[in-house]
Amino acid sequence: MVSESSDAEFQSRISSKVSSKKAEAEAELAAKVEQAKAMQEIHEQQAKLRQMENDWKLREAKMLTEIKEKEAVMCLRIEEERAKLERLNAAKEVKVAAARSRAYNDVESYAEEFPEGREHEADIKHQLHPEAESFHPQQTFPEMQNTQESVDILQALVNSLSISRLPIPEPATFSGDPLKFIDWKLSFLTLIDRKSIPEGEKMFYLKTYLGGEARKAVEGFFYRNSEDAYKGAWKVLEERYENPFIVQRAFREKLLRWPKIGVNDPVALREFSDFLQGCVEAIPHVKGLTVLNDCEENYKLLKKLPTWIVRNWNKIVVEELDSSGDFPNFKRFSEFLQRESKLVCNPVTSSLLMSVKASDERYPKRAKAFHTRVQVKGATHQRPDFNKNYNVLFARVKPTTLLNVPTLQ
Repeated sequence: MVSESSDAEFQSRISSKVSSKKAEAEAELAAKVEQAKAMQEIHEQQAKLRQMENDWKLREAKMLTEIKEKEAVMCLRIEEERAKLERLNAAKEVKVAAARSRAYNDVESYAEEFPEGREHEADIKHQLHPEAESFHPQQTFPEMQNTQESVDILQALVNSLSISRLPIPEPATFSGDPLKFIDWKLSFLTLIDRKSIPEGEKMFYLKTYLGGEARKAVEGFFYRNSEDAYKGAWKVLEERYENPFIVQRAFREKLLRWPKIGVNDPVALREFSDFLQGCVEAIPHVKGLTVLNDCEENYKLLKKLPTWIVRNWNKIVVEELDSSGDFPNFKRFSEFLQRESKLVCNPVTSSLLMSVKASDERYPKRAKAFHTRVQVKGATHQRPDFNKNYNVLFARVKPTTLLNVPTLQ
């Protein structure tokens, strides 16, 4: 009985171990299967992305080729129109010369047919009113007028085509500076977005004129050429770089990072005043930038200016406080710096811009020796020859001693 119970217990232990191992194996198998499915999906997605990248590169190359072909065709048309204009000018000159020749021939034939015309000319003039103006017949040539009109039309056409050959304006590359986004957006919309071109080409140009973090922000939209992708990319750019709080923070950070201006650096002062003027123009359009009107913000800006400007500004602040009781606003501060920078950058009278000459240039060195022409008496006390010049060298050896100085008469 004991052996049978022990065998049964042994068999139960073995079966429990086998069942546990089997469960572990089944769990591991299920995990491997799920892992294999996940890897398969990842590989398929990667292949899909590679295929989309290759398709986009091919489409991009195709668009570039089409643009170059259109440019070549336009250049060829312009050359053809220019050659046509030259031919018309030559034909016009030929027709004018022929008309002039026919006019001369008509005059000669008229003189041959009526030789007595000059004899009766005096009688005719005597019979007519003496103060009347002489009659000058005008000959018109319809073919010349038509040619001139066609030449004018073609000239206008060539002028319009020549304008198209000027350097094509293009927007700058935007790399993520919020202070430059509005200007870049305006140029892109004017030069590209408002043109009647497909959305795929607009997306291509958007990709071309983006760089840095701005391009990374919308890089996921470049795999599609639909209108939704183009609008989605613009939505991300506007939310990230046109937000008023982001723009005003960019203005304030640039002001805080502005280096201190030296005492004798008028150009740096002018650059600082120009940037402040830009802040003044942006205040009505950027929410939160009105904080620059606060006196504490003004104090931060004064730390970057030379002491003499701070003293001048202090006078204005005292006058404003005495007259109105209010601290001068940021616009008043910007106007003050504009005025001061204009004074110190005056190219004519500003002492900071005038090149200070070295002392040896302003005061030339005295010559250690110089020549003087004098008339001297000879050593034998004879009458000197006044027709002869003597070169005398003065050399200063001691304060009271001069060498080689003859006695003057």
